[in-house]
Amino acid sequence: MSIRMILLPVFVHVALTFVLLGWASRGSSTRTERPAAWRDELQLGCLFYVLTIIAWQTKFADLLFLLLAWVFVALRVLRVVRDEQNGGPLLMASIIVLAIMWAIYAVRLLLAI
Repeated sequence: MSIRMILLPVFVHVALTFVLLGWASRGSSTRTERPAAWRDELQLGCLFYVLTIIAWQTKFADLLFLLLAWVFVALRVLRVVRDEQNGGPLLMASIIVLAIMWAIYAVRLLLAI
């Protein structure tokens, strides 16, 4: 798997984060009234970025990893587009996908699969 393919979902998520930062700095968005949405985006993003880097470095970033990464990023984008309130099904789905990604990575690493 090429590094470009592995990092493309990360770049999309980073762009999403910058878009959210831009909207918040303008002060006209309802997102500035919901600091929990920012917390969710930054915390989940950090876990996603770290997992992507270590999966790439340990050569465990395969097709399954890439598919799950795109599902995670798509859920994050959908949450922003739908302007979902704090919590909600899209947040929970993205948390579950990220947890599955971490679990698969841990099992593969620890069992050397």
